[in-house]
Amino acid sequence: MPGLNGPEAFAQMTKLRPGIPVIFTTGYATEVNLIAAQSQVHPAILQKPYGTLVLAERLRGILDEKKRRTLRDEDRSD
Repeated sequence: MPGLNGPEAFAQMTKLRPGIPVIFTTGYATEVNLIAAQSQVHPAILQKPYGTLVLAERLRGILDEKKRRTLRDEDRSD
């Protein structure tokens, strides 16, 4: 039984946990377009090659955005 590719795994993960932060990494430009087209949400995509600083910046941005959304949702529920 073949394994899942990235977009397939992402689709299953978001069914179980909507809003889960995900970063795709790819070395293929056409795969970037495929991932974006198949996703109802827009995951972060890093084009290979990239360094640790770029990865760290992307992770920080995703975590900060998740925190902002959580705080906004909490403000709305008050």
